Amino acid sequence: MPLIQPALNATPFAKNGLRNAIPTNPDPDAEAAASMELGFPELTMKKITLGGIPPSGRDMNGILNFLSQHQVWLNGGGQYKFNADLANAVGGYAKGAVIASNDGMRLYVCKIDGNLNDPNSDLSGWALFSTDQLENILNSLQDQITIEKADRIYSDNLLNDKIDLEITTRQDQIASVQQSISDEAATRSNADTNLQQAIDNESNTRSNADYNLQQNIYGEENARISADNNLQSQINGKLGLSGGTITGNLTVNNVLTAASMYLGNYSAAQNGWTALPNGLIFQWGRADDDGNMKYFPIEFPNNAFSLVAQQITGEGTSKVYVEIVSNSEFKIYEGSSATPNTSFYWMAIGN
Repeated sequence: MPLIQPALNATPFAKNGLRNAIPTNPDPDAEAAASMELGFPELTMKKITLGGIPPSGRDMNGILNFLSQHQVWLNGGGQYKFNADLANAVGGYAKGAVIASNDGMRLYVCKIDGNLNDPNSDLSGWALFSTDQLENILNSLQDQITIEKADRIYSDNLLNDKIDLEITTRQDQIASVQQSISDEAATRSNADTNLQQAIDNESNTRSNADYNLQQNIYGEENARISADNNLQSQINGKLGLSGGTITGNLTVNNVLTAASMYLGNYSAAQNGWTALPNGLIFQWGRADDDGNMKYFPIEFPNNAFSLVAQQITGEGTSKVYVEIVSNSEFKIYEGSSATPNTSFYWMAIGN
């Protein structure tokens, strides 16, 4: 038979009546008092003639009031929120448990047994069950699907028209190419005959040119020997390929290039450094906001002048704080303490 919703209740039992607050553990000074641990003690279940004590009506009101408060909460559509003390006491939330977010706008369903994670800050073991944003997302998605469907139908029609036109154009082009091939064959036959005649004429011409060229080579060889001697004389006054010493000022009137020109030692890594000839050292890197001490890629030999950082991940909105602890150590964090899932780029200058 179908379930019928019982009458809803907005008033907890004994709201204004006399009642006791029921403790978790038994009160040793009240041997007949009820507790969450034992309920009504055995003494209240004995006959009065055998030394028993009747249960307290205030205890009964207190128990029913405690229980009916939850019934009123659920009747009013209430949804329980995450409670760390309760989670630890029951060994974690069970798989399938549903709780509300702190702002009451989302519901989370537990995906594992013994879950102690707070879904408001850590969704491990939890999944969104229902949100007010979900309906908006689905509605927006449906609108996008409708628009995309219309756009695709329009695009498909245009594409089909283009395909039909392309087929007709290609057929005409194939016929034209076939005619061009026939014409080209006849033209190439005549061209081959003319080419062979030109090759024969070129052979005779090149034979004469080769003799003249050989004579020119002999003259060029003597001229180059003389030029090389002059060039060697000029080279002797230049710097050698392996280096040399320049005294005085050097002026470059055009672009100065070199296969490699290192201005100092360096490490070109994500967490790296470079040392300049003037003594300055630049260091850079990436770090997580985990509250731990950070270390420069190398220790500054003398001083660490400056340290700056920029937040690149995380949802925090507080300022980024940095602290140079020593020439080899520093701290960096967002806000007043470590923030999970937050990372920074940093750069330091020293000597």
